[in-house]
Amino acid sequence: MGQSWVEAETAGCDLGDERLNRRLGAMLEALGERPGKSLPTAFQDWSNTKAAYRFFSNGNVSEDKILEGHFAASALRIRATPRPRPRSGPVWCWT
Repeated sequence: MGQSWVEAETAGCDLGDERLNRRLGAMLEALGERPGKSLPTAFQDWSNTKAAYRFFSNGNVSEDKILEGHFAASALRIRATPRPRPRSGPVWCWT
């Protein structure tokens, strides 16, 4: 079986502690199942909600570090997408 979308998006992310990396994955799974919902609604119980708030207040966690993985995954998707070939012949411009 292939990677989940969370594993693909976080593969290039290193928060300096494997527990933080795992927590990020769990949080993305929960938020992905309930897009647009508040943190308490997405995490369903107080212990997971509190863990999310602790995660965000951790000094090792930053927006840049979280987005590193997403940017790396986006670059891989872009490279895997076939590029359009240049057209031969005249290109007409309608004005």
